[in-house]
Amino acid sequence: MSNWRFILLTISLHLPVITNAAAPPTRIDSSKVSQLLRQLDDDEFDVRQTADFELRRMGKPVIPYLREEQLRTPSLEVRDRINKIVRDLRADEKIPDLIQQLNHRDARFRNHAIYSLNRLTTDQLPALEAALQRGISQEAKQVLQQVIAELRR
Repeated sequence: MSNWRFILLTISLHLPVITNAAAPPTRIDSSKVSQLLRQLDDDEFDVRQTADFELRRMGKPVIPYLREEQLRTPSLEVRDRINKIVRDLRADEKIPDLIQQLNHRDARFRNHAIYSLNRLTTDQLPALEAALQRGISQEAKQVLQQVIAELRR
């Protein structure tokens, strides 16, 4: 098969996953982000939780604002929340490496990969399902099927 056909086939297999993903807002309202970042340090737990949720809903485009606030804020709780938000927003980027670790000869790597995959959320379901379609080992496939089944419950 020529390189061009392979590239087109690869793109066509991944395109449905890319286009079906829930799109975050295309434009970030910096004043809204600033307000939400201030609310992460509010005295009321419900206000902090709502701000956390809203920032997550904005998706990856909000990460630069979060990183900037992380450097600026003296609040340990805000820094911790920001770390968790960024980690969760970028979780899908780690899936290929985690799948590769499922085949590692060292059990510690395999166990870490299983642990990390089990911490993923339903937001990462499309990336996990796409990974199942790729050529992966039977062991990795079994772990992914278990993780996906657990997320769908």
